[in-house]
Amino acid sequence: MAKMFTNPVSDTQISYRWALDASGRPIPIEEAERGGSYVCPLCHSQMIPRLGNQNQHHYGHETLTTCTPETVNRAVLRRWLSIHLTHAISIHRHAELAWSCLYCEHPHQADLLTDIVRCVEGAQLGRHYADIALYDAENRLRGVILIQPNLTLEQEQLFVQGERFVLTLPHSATPDQGDLLAMLRQATVLNGTCPVLHRMPNLVRDADAIRSALKDSVERYPGYFYGALESVSGLGHVVRMGEVPLFITRDRWKKIVGGDRNQVSPGVEVFIQTWQHADSGTLYLYFVTARETQAIGVRRYSPGAIPTLQLDASISQRTTTAYDIARRLVAKNS
Repeated sequence: MAKMFTNPVSDTQISYRWALDASGRPIPIEEAERGGSYVCPLCHSQMIPRLGNQNQHHYGHETLTTCTPETVNRAVLRRWLSIHLTHAISIHRHAELAWSCLYCEHPHQADLLTDIVRCVEGAQLGRHYADIALYDAENRLRGVILIQPNLTLEQEQLFVQGERFVLTLPHSATPDQGDLLAMLRQATVLNGTCPVLHRMPNLVRDADAIRSALKDSVERYPGYFYGALESVSGLGHVVRMGEVPLFITRDRWKKIVGGDRNQVSPGVEVFIQTWQHADSGTLYLYFVTARETQAIGVRRYSPGAIPTLQLDASISQRTTTAYDIARRLVAKNS
């Protein structure tokens, strides 16, 4: 059983809880032995287990390095996952995940390792890096694990494809002996198998594709577009642009489109963003929330034209929807 130590490490001393042994396996400080050979999982220089009685036990580098506890912990988690996922693949073990889908908001359950034959630790994929990449027999990328709290938009566009699994783990995640499933339960599933998405192969959810669709919507007469967010085939937050359905929640709008938030009245808010058009005109983009309803609107204005945004007191009526407000913003203002 690991001993407990009450004396904290001093503020000037960098402490590390993990190192790799001679075989490359992660070893927590509680299992370290005096005189054992250990290396840093990040820089691979020698580490010494500090097992004195004055301070909390920890590893330390033999020589000065720039490794931080956070980056070392990320490297340890990456190594640990690689070892245990590779073993699970070799013995055809399942790795069942259960999560609440960010798209259809329904609970899902699926095996992360279905059809997976190879696990790559530290994969460079385009301009971005995945801590863990999972491939099938046809060398198709079927899953990625990133040890970071959130994805950037560029990472989202690269990794979130179809039903590919995309998981994130916090740097603070802790391996529990050899329990792979316990580790995976600490992850957030950002993308995976979803029967609702499977029924909507033409759904637009990529950031660049959403921006393009918004720009294209004003290229045709009458030069503006407005539409309500609705539920389509069991999937909420969908707006139809002709035959093209776009998935766009309020948070995704803020991330992809941006804009200033305007609290128009109690229960009614409008995000307003402007983009330059190729003809030197201006696109005004609106995301409207009116109580339980949401809608978007886009209008292109000629160079030099400034919209007059006129919203009367009727927007405070409970019967006024976000669709009504979006229509007034783009179709009745000039």
